[in-house]
Amino acid sequence: LGRRTVGEIAVAGALAAVIVLGVVAVLGPIVLVVGSMAGLAAPVALRSRRKGQQVRLRGTQLPAALERLATALRAGSSVTTAMAEAGATLPAPIGPELVALGREADAGRSIADVLDGWSRRHDDPGTRLAAAALVLSTSVGGAAGRAVDGVAATLRERLDLTDERRSLASQARLSALVLAIAPVGFAVLLGAVDGSTADFLLGTPAGWL
Repeated sequence: LGRRTVGEIAVAGALAAVIVLGVVAVLGPIVLVVGSMAGLAAPVALRSRRKGQQVRLRGTQLPAALERLATALRAGSSVTTAMAEAGATLPAPIGPELVALGREADAGRSIADVLDGWSRRHDDPGTRLAAAALVLSTSVGGAAGRAVDGVAATLRERLDLTDERRSLASQARLSALVLAIAPVGFAVLLGAVDGSTADFLLGTPAGWL
């Protein structure tokens, strides 16, 4: 219980009970149940939203990370060294990921195994494509930087297309919302100006229809 005394806990429990009884008395038990369900679901929804934001952030960071890796590879660094160098200059989450991959390879694991584990942990097309290019770069020598640069360009094109689709979808949703709200707004405005119109819309079967 830490520093809290039994008395403090009892007071807090009594206060919570009073609040619950008040909610039930004023709003009814259904509101209490719905509120409780919403309270339980909110943390789950928040965690899911944060996870989605983290995945999107990582996806936007991946092309820049690959470009830095390609620069280091063209300068003559090994894949392991290039990952450590690029990761040290990049923000989370992608930067620490690359540093950790470099450490795993330095600890004795083959770079293919390290990158295969990386692609399994982050099972998305961008990571799989990047891992395949990096594994390939361990065997093609001088073309490594060009191969990784090509993957970075491909991922940037995909991000641009995704942003464009999201923008078009947002416009479509906004148009649908306007089309759904406009009749209601027009009816409210017309009813405020002309009482007979409001009586017709709200008081007759033809108006309801």
